[in-house]
Amino acid sequence: MNLPLSESAWGRWLGTALALCLLLLIVAAKWVTIERFGSDIPNWDQWDAEGYYLLAPWFEHNRFLEHLFFPHNEHRVVLTKLQSLALVQASGQWDSRLEMVVNAVLHAAVAVVFWAVGRRWMVPRWHAAYFVALAALFALPLGWQNTIGGFHSQQYWLLLLSMVAMLAWPFARPWGAGWWAALATAVLSLLSMASGVLAPAVVFAVVAYRILRGADTVRSGWPTLTLSALIVAVGLWTRVAPEYHEPLY
Repeated sequence: MNLPLSESAWGRWLGTALALCLLLLIVAAKWVTIERFGSDIPNWDQWDAEGYYLLAPWFEHNRFLEHLFFPHNEHRVVLTKLQSLALVQASGQWDSRLEMVVNAVLHAAVAVVFWAVGRRWMVPRWHAAYFVALAALFALPLGWQNTIGGFHSQQYWLLLLSMVAMLAWPFARPWGAGWWAALATAVLSLLSMASGVLAPAVVFAVVAYRILRGADTVRSGWPTLTLSALIVAVGLWTRVAPEYHEPLY
């Protein structure tokens, strides 16, 4: 694997400025779509996942934590529920359109991570094409159902947390601040969607491969190996398989 390309202070400043431009471009495009096609009325899964299993228990003081971790189909969408609750508390009402607005920022943040990481491994002549490709993939309404669905933050949380965990945790110094932060993203990925278990699995595979290659040692790699395996085990142990989805398998 080649090392990332080094760059000057001007290059870093330009990269940061373009990251901000990419963020604003994607957010603006999504907000236009939301303004045109979005609705503040909850839709589909929101009625039970947010209304019945989140807001009602919270305001009625009825076993809130139990309902917070109650699975929604195969997933435990804890982060999505907490985000929805925070927006309700902040705005004073249950507004699906507000959820869409915040989700747009989350999705744009995923694109910024792609930009920040990808450009470091590319020669400068490809940066413009890479920027345009990311802007098109994330700004165009290709996944419009997610854009105008207030409940769909879990996909964005999954992408964001999994990417950070896979990119940072295998290479972080054990027990350092960055290592703990990356560990937290791997744990939180389980609370976004059920497929969040794949991120720590990839981390385990990368660390094991680095040890086999001699790029890392067992002494420095065992904490990440052990905890990533433990997170995978917890994810598989807490896996939910609803009976009403069996005909779809």
